[in-house]
Parts: sequence; structure tokens; C-alpha cells
Amino acid sequence: EGLDLYELMIRQSSDVIWIMNLKMETVYMSPSVEKQLGYTVEEYSKLSLPDRLPPESIQLTQRIIQTEFLPVIRGERAYDGKPIIYEMIHRHKNGQLVWGEISFSFI
Repeated sequence: EGLDLYELMIRQSSDVIWIMNLKMETVYMSPSVEKQLGYTVEEYSKLSLPDRLPPESIQLTQRIIQTEFLPVIRGERAYDGKPIIYEMIHRHKNGQLVWGEISFSFI
């Protein structure tokens, strides 16, 4: 019953839920990516990073990874349990640029 409720929440959410392993490989992406960006999970998974994001968003994400993500992974800084939140621009399938809030944490 709990898993059914969880699946219902995932399917109905407008938030894109994305799980990556420590090698930065996508393990799971919710189907809501289609609501937000117009791509199915399969289509979006096949896109290159430059097809997904404009250069300024790639640079911002690289900076966040360097300053927030990697120090925790390397054991240089303890994870305080708080999500890392920032905003960046994404490319929609129709060509428009759309703002999105990123909130990531370690599980």
C-alpha cells in the first residue's frame, strides 16, 4: 500500500524527481520531466548536456558540483543534511528556455 501511494505521488507530481549515483549516472527520472520540458524520460536521457542546458546553466552546475557536491564526496566536508538549492535555465523540447529550481541532497 505504501509503495502504491509513493508511485501515485511520483506520477502526479509536477516536480521532476531525479536520482543519480555517485558516478553522476542517472538511476531514476520521474515521468514528470515530460510535463516540465516536453521530453519523455527516454528522450531526455538520450540528450547531450548542451542539448539539455544552455552554457550558463552548465557552468553554474559545474561550479555547484565543484564547491558543494565534490567536497562532501571526497570527505573534505561533512554533509549537513540540508538540500543544495539553486535556479537555472533548461531547454524545453519546443525550443523555449525555462527556469527551474534545483534542490539536491544526498541519500
